[in-house]
Amino acid sequence: MKKENKYEITWIDTYSQSGWWNLKDIKESAIKNKQYIRTCGYFVGEFGHYYVLVASLSELPDNGNDYGYPKFIPVKCVRKINKLT
Repeated sequence: MKKENKYEITWIDTYSQSGWWNLKDIKESAIKNKQYIRTCGYFVGEFGHYYVLVASLSELPDNGNDYGYPKFIPVKCVRKINKLT
């Protein structure tokens, strides 16, 4: 991916349930309930174990805070990456 290009990343998010469960129901839930998320934004880099997309890029000169609303997506959770035009 190239810095400041727009991308859509499809990734699997974590989820949780409440209450007491048996192992059979836990296994079925893990197989059935994949929480696929699609996130769009401007790519700013891969840092540690994360791809970082932002919603906004500043065009103000010498602002110092150039990126708005970063989203940190775990690299190992990514299933698909599409470049947007």
